[in-house]
Amino acid sequence: MHGTRTRPRTLTTQTRSFESQPEAATVPLSRSFRGRSRSIALSAGLSALLLASCSPTQTPSPTQGPTATTASDSPSATTSPSATTEPSTASVTPTQTLSTAPAAPVTKSELKVALGKVFMLGVPATGASSADLQILSDHKVANVFLRGRSKASVSATKKVTDKIRGTLSKTTDSKKVIVATDQEGGYVQVLQGTGFSTIPTALKQGKLSNKDLQSSARKWGGQLYEAGVNLNLAPVGDTVKSAATARSNDPIGYFSRQFGYDPTLISAKTGAFSAGMNSAGVDVTIKHFPGLGYVTANTDTTAHVKDSTTTTTSKSLRPFADAITRGERWVMVSSAIYTKIDSKHIAAFSPKILKNLLRDDLGFAGIILSDDLCAAKSVSAYSMTERTTKFFKAGGTMYLCVDAAQGAKAMNALYKVALNDQSLARLIVDAATIVDKTKLPTPAGS
Repeated sequence: MHGTRTRPRTLTTQTRSFESQPEAATVPLSRSFRGRSRSIALSAGLSALLLASCSPTQTPSPTQGPTATTASDSPSATTSPSATTEPSTASVTPTQTLSTAPAAPVTKSELKVALGKVFMLGVPATGASSADLQILSDHKVANVFLRGRSKASVSATKKVTDKIRGTLSKTTDSKKVIVATDQEGGYVQVLQGTGFSTIPTALKQGKLSNKDLQSSARKWGGQLYEAGVNLNLAPVGDTVKSAATARSNDPIGYFSRQFGYDPTLISAKTGAFSAGMNSAGVDVTIKHFPGLGYVTANTDTTAHVKDSTTTTTSKSLRPFADAITRGERWVMVSSAIYTKIDSKHIAAFSPKILKNLLRDDLGFAGIILSDDLCAAKSVSAYSMTERTTKFFKAGGTMYLCVDAAQGAKAMNALYKVALNDQSLARLIVDAATIVDKTKLPTPAGS
């Protein structure tokens, strides 16, 4: 997800090898997942073996468009780590399959509690309204996204997050309360008041040494931590084809949200950024899997956005694969359609992308967060019931809705269906277990 952005007028195991594209080379990378050994080739020409291991004020949000070409996913007619990157201080131990024994039926109470853990609802960064707080309380929501733009200081923002956290801690059964925002830098920086640095675009950050970027990110993360924010929906791991084509890439390149044009460099910079944030006690979310660098339209404002380049072996996947190798715990999935992977579903609704590629092939065991699935044009043709059920059935973990009132409608729609569908209810409970088992980082030295 991204805060709010406006396009500036003057802006100016299986063996898998990543296919040859102009941007990178390949490194074999082995990883064990769910007891099966898998190896992922990431780049040809490197000698070292790697260890196993939301768009700006047009409002950057995390979604892109659906397609209505097949019955399986069409709306109803009526409705490389940097040398200076520190090891992560958090851990994730969830499993996709929690038990082989028959599970007991999910009760209404269990379902309501689980729903509160697998939704993230947005409120204004300037402060949640009484209506917003009531929604969060009534639905036992444990995860909140600060949206828009705020000129409030760090201390004033802390009062905003304290009020949210105080409300949620009384009603949620979650072991932790997540307060997230979009603090990428450049045109996507939600918190901009006194005490918050003016963060440069990722393209400018990419020109820093890994050591300097990590140090800067630790400073920026420290400001978030002091303001009561413990999750940053950044960095962007997308690879834009080239500087020459960047301006035609509306969601990423136009706003210089990419760290560069080479997946190897992007991997190092996202690693440095993430390590800095983690050392300050703030977790990160690499986005927008499997990448928005090869599209032209923005899924926030356009339906049926398609990527006809990315495959399951594209080198542009390297930043995501390396992030997983480093132990990153959050991945945001895009809402574009990847025709060479799954032409029938947007990524957020695609089992081939979420289960087969992200979980099985890349070995990701953490939280799969959607881009915004409420306000984005990419999902406007789908009912709330369709959006929520498709996401969780595809393998998603946490559903992002940038508006609390719309999020309540989404939660109610899913609850109604899951009450009469035990398999769906079990998926929701299992997703909540993944959330529970995903630990947050602690500040270095604490």
